[in-house]
Amino acid sequence: NGIVDRLQGLSRMYKESSIHYGSGLQSFQLGPLKLGKSADEVAQELKKTDEFFENMKVKLEEGDPQSVKEFQDLAQGLAMADGDPLKQLTVKQLMHQLGGKAMIKVMYNSMLSGPITHARNTIGNLSTMVLRPTTMAIGQAMGGDINAAKASISSLSAVTDAFSEAWTAGGKAWSTGIPAGGAKFDVADSEVARGLELLKQSAKTDAEKRSVEFLDMLHNNAILNAPTRALAAGDDFFKIMNARIELKRQTMMETLSETGTLKFDPDKYAKIAEGKIVNGEVTDDGLLRIAKEQTFQQDLEGNMKKIAEVLESNPLTKYTVPFIRTPHNLMVYAGSYTPGLNRLLKEAQDIRNGTDEAAKAMLKGRVAMGYGVLATGFGFAAAGNLTGNGPADPELRKIWLQSNQPQSIKIGDKWVSYASIEPLNVMFAAAADLQHAAPYLSAGEYDRLTGQLVYTFGKAFTERSYLKGVQTAINYLNPMSNGNVNVAREGLNALNTFIPFSGLRRQMAKALAPDVYEFN
Repeated sequence: NGIVDRLQGLSRMYKESSIHYGSGLQSFQLGPLKLGKSADEVAQELKKTDEFFENMKVKLEEGDPQSVKEFQDLAQGLAMADGDPLKQLTVKQLMHQLGGKAMIKVMYNSMLSGPITHARNTIGNLSTMVLRPTTMAIGQAMGGDINAAKASISSLSAVTDAFSEAWTAGGKAWSTGIPAGGAKFDVADSEVARGLELLKQSAKTDAEKRSVEFLDMLHNNAILNAPTRALAAGDDFFKIMNARIELKRQTMMETLSETGTLKFDPDKYAKIAEGKIVNGEVTDDGLLRIAKEQTFQQDLEGNMKKIAEVLESNPLTKYTVPFIRTPHNLMVYAGSYTPGLNRLLKEAQDIRNGTDEAAKAMLKGRVAMGYGVLATGFGFAAAGNLTGNGPADPELRKIWLQSNQPQSIKIGDKWVSYASIEPLNVMFAAAADLQHAAPYLSAGEYDRLTGQLVYTFGKAFTERSYLKGVQTAINYLNPMSNGNVNVAREGLNALNTFIPFSGLRRQMAKALAPDVYEFN
């Protein structure tokens, strides 16, 4: 009875805490959607919880083998349900739950398997690694602090010393499938691992054991999970790089403050870095925040977090918008470089109102670079050497695509894509599209300009593997393209994403198609 009473107390605590969570969610509503449960509903569940445990006591007091077996089954069910007696799971139910998660995991890996996705991830991480100290130096130089600017630029030399450590950290994430400090795409590996362990302990029949082995293969097979493992490995590599760059900058600034001389002191560096990076994992909160920002892994907060919870709770929206955090962080990052838009972002306002002078200088440098990129983009586009996304009008776009490659710069006689270079891709595209639209504008004609801007930023943000479902959804909602939507084809495309390596297969087909046509 003592054990049962403790279980009952813990279960009540579990339910009572959900009252506060539910009441908090009630304040956030999307149209007719209501989130969370009311206090009355939770109170009713508490009553059912008490009844459940009273019945359990009766069964145990009976002492017969059947009652003991039922108690064991109930205890096992509680373990599978994380201690919530109203969500008890049988072996079969837990298999269904983990099977659903396995399909989502297969979809993630399938969508992210294209080589271009991984090339863009690497190029994006590399560009943000270089741009942070660069924009910081620009802002510091604009403020007259030349020594601080030199320290920021000099900190990039840390990449040579940190390469081996970063490579080891990336290799660990690849081999284990467990990224350090979070990842771009959360596949709930810790929860799945616990569930699989419970299934292995609970499976009795041969059929159950074979099913558990199959689920284990779907969740842990290195080949099937190679795409997300590769992304995690790349991100962990650059997390170490960014952390070491920041530590070197801090060391040089402290030495400058103490001695009046700008130099790198290895002993001071060792003292500052002590305990902040352990076994290839960034453990210091400040450094981890910077490392996650640089790899677009910041956790969602406020309304965006609640929107993500709503979208992830529905299978249809889960497919249409499988990833929320990374696109949101990319948009915020690009916005911090965009003149005008920069001042509206909460993240930028927090930096301006804070006490981190280096971060303030970085923000100033980002805006200055934004102006420079826009001016350069206008010049290149005017000379015909830079393209954006092309006209928003579907008919004009078809003609434009015959001789242009979207989001590209001309080098010699070749068009080279700049789509992977965050956040310059957005501003280059905006400059090129505005330059293209200018000849069509009469004095005071703002509607066409506004429409082109919306199209430019929309394409820049949605032309990514992890927003493929959004593009499909937009096609259905766009009255100008609605007649061209093939429901059967889109249905097959949806099915294809649940077959491994759809992104890789699609890109290989595109690469081979010209040679096949020439052969035929």
